[in-house]
Amino acid sequence: MSDTSIVRKVAARYAADLTVKFKNTIERVVSPYGGKVKREEVFEVIRHFNYDIDPTVSLLDLGARAADLRSTSEAAKVYAKLKKLVVSSLPESPTVGAIYVMDLAEPVETMYAVASITYRAWEGIESWLIRSPEGATFELSADEHARTKKRDRVDPEPLVKWIRTETDLPAKFKALREEKREVFIRTRENTGTCGACLRNIKLREKGSGPVMVIHGYKRPGSGYTIGRCYGVDYPPYELSNEASKFVLSAVLQPSHVEMTKYMEKLERDDPKELTEIPGISEMSAPIEREGTSAIVWKFELDRVKKKVGHKLHDLKGMIDLFEGLVRNWTLEPLPEAGKDSPLAPKILF
Repeated sequence: MSDTSIVRKVAARYAADLTVKFKNTIERVVSPYGGKVKREEVFEVIRHFNYDIDPTVSLLDLGARAADLRSTSEAAKVYAKLKKLVVSSLPESPTVGAIYVMDLAEPVETMYAVASITYRAWEGIESWLIRSPEGATFELSADEHARTKKRDRVDPEPLVKWIRTETDLPAKFKALREEKREVFIRTRENTGTCGACLRNIKLREKGSGPVMVIHGYKRPGSGYTIGRCYGVDYPPYELSNEASKFVLSAVLQPSHVEMTKYMEKLERDDPKELTEIPGISEMSAPIEREGTSAIVWKFELDRVKKKVGHKLHDLKGMIDLFEGLVRNWTLEPLPEAGKDSPLAPKILF
């Protein structure tokens, strides 16, 4: 398979994944059971269906307010500050974050405070005018509840409700969902059985013939891979048992030897400390025999012995398996498209 074909197939799979993800987002917006959605997600969906979104500024009515103050000097400062914000009429084009005050009354003494100032206020807030392709409009802006929680938080729920009940977007999505799209389907073309993990893996050409491509790795999301299967760059099991030989001699048998020695040491109750064994025991720090009570030491010793015993049992089973793979290997044809791997049950002794 050429590099260009591989790139095209990967791109097709990525595009298919994006389509599925985006359709799920649309489903959450238009379905009455879609649950909570973010404003950015709603905007992404309606832009896809050719809705216009025009940023604007609207006035949020903060209602009648009263400032109760404990001194006349403080009242004078607050009154002077509010007086600068007084307008005779509300502006047609308010500014985001600006406060507009009307009906400002001079400070008066009350039974609760030395001076009380009453007024009515509005705030200019970021809003959006939504226009559907059919001409229907909706203005999305914050309410007082949203403002008190977080000044820049705008709840898209009113917009979502409008979309679900007043527009034909749900019907358009139903038609979109029923459209058929090309789906990436993995085939057995140019594949073989890995002699290490026994999975069906794609092949690449090397000087001596086809070998297994990189697999068995993790990709944490930073542009690199961690780990790889022992069978990478070895020929497929159908053509060679070299990968199985390597796993048996370089991985399984040495691990079994080391684990057996450790178990013998545990059986003699000989270790001075119990340390973490990767993949077997989990300890935040080594447990030293000196300074540990006899009861705790016995408990931890028995726990580690049990885990090591399980690991030895698993290693023995894997050694038996790979000895069978090496011993019973015969040359076989590579898998054909539409057919299962010819790897016969006989290798499992």
